[in-house]
Amino acid sequence: MNSLSLTAAGGGGAVHVNGATAHPTFQGCMIRNSTSFSFYGGGGLRVQSSGHATVYDTTIMGCTAPANGAGVSMSYGSDAASGTFTRCHFVENVATGTGSGGGMSVEGAGVVIVRNSSFVRNKGESVRAFVAIVASCFC
Repeated sequence: MNSLSLTAAGGGGAVHVNGATAHPTFQGCMIRNSTSFSFYGGGGLRVQSSGHATVYDTTIMGCTAPANGAGVSMSYGSDAASGTFTRCHFVENVATGTGSGGGMSVEGAGVVIVRNSSFVRNKGESVRAFVAIVASCFC
């Protein structure tokens, strides 16, 4: 997807990548003001169950979730999600409740690579406000 602007207010956030055959690429996109009502987070983008997202030159801002990863939630378990984020901006995303990782949460056995990206004014109500990493991450 190129030059796409996504805004959502429904459950699950703006984008949900799920399963081994799910491998979208986002370039030059804006994901903003979306909300996940899911315990698994991912107000802007949620990647799970062997899904992989490749994201370039994209801004994820103003997203909220009641759990980890208001901007992006990468999860979980043995069928872990993976992703590559290059020149992305995570701005003013808020994980409420017991959530951590306002900008991004990485949980499970997947590999997430973050390059030349910024995390600005993200907030998590738990101990890890900006980025929560409970797995492999190459930043």
